[in-house]
Amino acid sequence: KEPNNKLFNYLYKKGIPILLACGRLVKEKDYFTLLKTAVSLKDKGTIFHLFILGDGPLKKEISKSIKQLNLNNEITLLGSVENPYAFISKADLFLLSSIKEGLPGVLIQALLCKTPIISTNCKYGPSEILCKGKYGTLVKVKDFNSMANEISNQLIIPKKINTEEIIEKYNIVNIVERYLEIIHSYPTS
Repeated sequence: KEPNNKLFNYLYKKGIPILLACGRLVKEKDYFTLLKTAVSLKDKGTIFHLFILGDGPLKKEISKSIKQLNLNNEITLLGSVENPYAFISKADLFLLSSIKEGLPGVLIQALLCKTPIISTNCKYGPSEILCKGKYGTLVKVKDFNSMANEISNQLIIPKKINTEEIIEKYNIVNIVERYLEIIHSYPTS
């Protein structure tokens, strides 16, 4: 299904590299490092457009920073969308810039959509989900230069991942079986 955004669809059809981030606009997601990454990419002459899906208390501050950094032509805040999978599946790269996470389910969603990932190696979740870099690229937290370099590299030579392994790993039947194993491993007395 096509994303319900004219700009996204236009850029996709034109072949402009689409970067995507998704999550609440809160301090823990560290979108400000992602903005610095965008400045670095722009300074290198990289052609891209970053779409950020999600809403939250930092929306006005992030929007203000986008204007101050002169990134209006490179970044669009889309807010909450009805079908994020339509966007994730069409993106060239999925980006996660968090300084901390619990279980970033959005990384699993991006993997299942076969979208390459660049994520900070924050505590907790990204390294486990991406199998220490096997299924995506991990960079240091707040390291916008490394993230920009990895984005540039990925846009030139995309990292291939074995999606069959991922689909098998996150298959609902396998997940339920793992939960049952855990439940049955506890003493019943």
